[in-house]
Amino acid sequence: MPLRRLLLVNAHTGETFDGPFRDDTGPIALAMEELSEFLRDHHSGEKIAIDVRVLDFLASVMDAVGATRATVLSAYRTRETNAMLARTRFGVAENSQHIYGRALDLRLPTRNEEAMQVA
Repeated sequence: MPLRRLLLVNAHTGETFDGPFRDDTGPIALAMEELSEFLRDHHSGEKIAIDVRVLDFLASVMDAVGATRATVLSAYRTRETNAMLARTRFGVAENSQHIYGRALDLRLPTRNEEAMQVA
């Protein structure tokens, strides 16, 4: 797989990740550590190893619609954060994939509808 990169902005912390996360030999360890920190549970500060397949999927969707950046609305959540959100918001799954580092909620600057179709 060729070099894959992402430009992400965290809606809650204002932090950014801008760089490659995978090269032709696999996931880039330092980038994956940085992404674990960047995509941490912003309520508790806890982090988890993010599943690189989620990042590959995101990069593919972004490429398909010509998006150069994405705003992350939700990434890793502890079980406690997820339970709190489930009590206060509609549509939060009890056993959400966010708990396992296998889900991202995000917004693209444009073409969100097309991205949903591609996904």
